[in-house]
Amino acid sequence: MINYLFPFSLVEKNSRIILYASGTVGQAYYTQLTLTGYVTIVSWVDKNPNRAEVVPRTTLKNHDEASYDLVLLAVLNDYTASEIKKELLSFGIIKDKIIHVKPIIYTSSDFMGFHSSLTFSDLVNCEEKINTALDECFYYTGGDVDFFYKLMNEIIFITQGDDALKKAIHDSIVRYITKSDLSVRKAFLLLKMLYVVGCLYADGMKLYVSNARLLDIGAIQRYWLLLDIERVWFFNMNAVYNNLSNDIHKLVTKVACDFNLKWNPKCYDHSSKKICIMFYSFRELQRGVHESWISDFINRGYEIHILDIEYNLYDGNGYFPRIITEDIELQIRRNMEKLEMVKNSFPDEVLFYCTNIRDVKERQERILNIIAEINPLCVFDFCENHFVASYYMFQNYPIIKFPLKRSGFSSTFFHKVLVLGDDDFHPPITQEQVIKSFYCFEIKKSLRTFTRAEYNLNEDDIVCITVGNRLNMEITEDFFVSMFNLMNEHKKIKWLIVGVKWFSFLETRVDIRTSKTFENSIQFIGYESDLAGLYQICDIYINPLRSGGGTTVVWAASIGLAIVTPKEASDACSHIGKVNCVETESDIAPKIKALALDEQLLNEQKNIMKELMAQRTASRFVDTIESEMLRLAEGFTVQPLRNEMGAL
Repeated sequence: MINYLFPFSLVEKNSRIILYASGTVGQAYYTQLTLTGYVTIVSWVDKNPNRAEVVPRTTLKNHDEASYDLVLLAVLNDYTASEIKKELLSFGIIKDKIIHVKPIIYTSSDFMGFHSSLTFSDLVNCEEKINTALDECFYYTGGDVDFFYKLMNEIIFITQGDDALKKAIHDSIVRYITKSDLSVRKAFLLLKMLYVVGCLYADGMKLYVSNARLLDIGAIQRYWLLLDIERVWFFNMNAVYNNLSNDIHKLVTKVACDFNLKWNPKCYDHSSKKICIMFYSFRELQRGVHESWISDFINRGYEIHILDIEYNLYDGNGYFPRIITEDIELQIRRNMEKLEMVKNSFPDEVLFYCTNIRDVKERQERILNIIAEINPLCVFDFCENHFVASYYMFQNYPIIKFPLKRSGFSSTFFHKVLVLGDDDFHPPITQEQVIKSFYCFEIKKSLRTFTRAEYNLNEDDIVCITVGNRLNMEITEDFFVSMFNLMNEHKKIKWLIVGVKWFSFLETRVDIRTSKTFENSIQFIGYESDLAGLYQICDIYINPLRSGGGTTVVWAASIGLAIVTPKEASDACSHIGKVNCVETESDIAPKIKALALDEQLLNEQKNIMKELMAQRTASRFVDTIESEMLRLAEGFTVQPLRNEMGAL
């Protein structure tokens, strides 16, 4: 990939700029600016935003002239730049503040900033240089992965959209670590770099975990580290880390005690009608799956307060060796923008709270005091394992935990926890804490009518679909080949793969890529926002061996698709029940074959799913949670703060 050098000579240091365009040039500029801190990026805009950091260009109309020094156009073509200038002038932007210069191509050795000189070529070809660079990193920074920021950005540039190259980089580093006599800290640093650039796969993750356990680091650093592991690998956790939930639970206690948070809880009010609902990010609310049950609580006379606790995992007083950049302010600003978006989806009575404090300890204290000001009857915790202060809150307010990703697993503090269907639960959860229920995930209505003709599908085809943004990591070559062989045998079976555009293992499978079956029966669709509409043209939802995908499975079942998933795929199995699952992933293809050959059986499976989901109304969900909440509140007493580790 071609890289372009930011025009440092034309832009004064510490300027406040608006970066226009997020294509190749814009991404190169953005990476260099976040790396060097040369200027402050007030906003990054584009006609068609393609990254989370980018906002629509129309937001420029809302910027006060005094809030920025210039608008830099990150585009190659002079004509394109002139057209953009015309538009910006129509927005009222002063002509002298608009800058465009022909981008200059740079090589890796030209990159600015004090970082390792190790290049991508060195990384894959010269082991001696790798070891020297690791020594330099520990000498200059004490082991900060950002010392390799230049190299990491070079890898990100080179590997965009190339899963095969990512896997090759991963394999090269894992081989080097395995055969070299590296210290634990050096090995972990290399693996951390692979994690940051998105090149960490199962073998590397196992090394990552084994080295993480041996690192001599403090409680807060280890807590962040385990959250890293859980966040990326929760869908394959048993393969890489046993007893993760227990380990995080112990660290939550230790970190909370080390923080020694100060707050002023009010006297608990057993007659309160206030409920505080905590989410880790307003992103969760953007999915549109919580409005119905929250509205039901409001209709029952409860006052709903929604609190977002999102924070950057690497901020705060050097608890983890990480460079603090403007990215944190950007993240805070983006979260405030999300807040304005989600407000429109909820009843006016709902009250929202968030904090823009960037220090993690101060933020946790602020969240505790917001909850104290609300003084709720109960707290609903949807924050996974991210709220250290649950250790304090647990003492003064009843908490019901809602694990969204891994039913039966949780590591923070709570009094009751929702466990789906016939799922098992794992320590530190105890039997007395379990609420058996389902999640109320209502699918959004379709925005338009989809047709099979749009996707070159026939009306008598058996159309299968799989949805997920991690499918390139979750679908194995063996499973894909089993599906390919099935479709090769039964031409009417088609497969829509939604959320990714390619699988890296296909690069070496010329036999599959050049076949008529691959051309006619398998489609990579990429991202599709209107799943409700797309599901309407499908017959079967295929859920591979993973722990994600629960929401998309529920939506598919609600519309009446047959669901084929193994019991080990816990999220899907949790929602539809073990009785409706096949035993293992190897049983998926035979099950699909049976459904494809027996129309009556297929229709029976569709009806079973639709009827099952029809019973899962918001009202029934709220009935269960409300009764447990009232029972919990009735017997609740404030407890003294405890310092020992383990479940409370």
